[in-house]
Amino acid sequence: MAHEHHVARRSWRGPLLCGLGVLASAAAWAVLVSLAIDFGRAGRTGGVWPWVLLVVATLGAIVCLFLAIMLGTRAATELRRPRSGPRSKGGKRRAAAAPPVQQPPAQRTLEQSEAVRPPRRAVRREHSTSGRG
Repeated sequence: MAHEHHVARRSWRGPLLCGLGVLASAAAWAVLVSLAIDFGRAGRTGGVWPWVLLVVATLGAIVCLFLAIMLGTRAATELRRPRSGPRSKGGKRRAAAAPPVQQPPAQRTLEQSEAVRPPRRAVRREHSTSGRG
């Protein structure tokens, strides 16, 4: 009888695609920043179109940098995730059949808390018979 051992393997497909996306979006960001600088120089000589293109290139660079950061974060999260075995099947029905989570104990009532508290020691106060005054 052959024993089948399932070895949890890390899928490199997701992090690799995210890494390629980071590389592509970072390269696009660099190109758009360079274009924005060139359009800014051209805008100084006059004309409206270089300024319009400057704004478009700047917005594109912002989007590319945001995308690079998001993809980099996702790739890092994928790489940090622990390897897991095969997923259990069952979904909602299995979760519904699970035993209920134990609730924290209810707060004690005043009588219960006084029953647990040790008795108070009697404090003897001596009353002076001499009056003030």
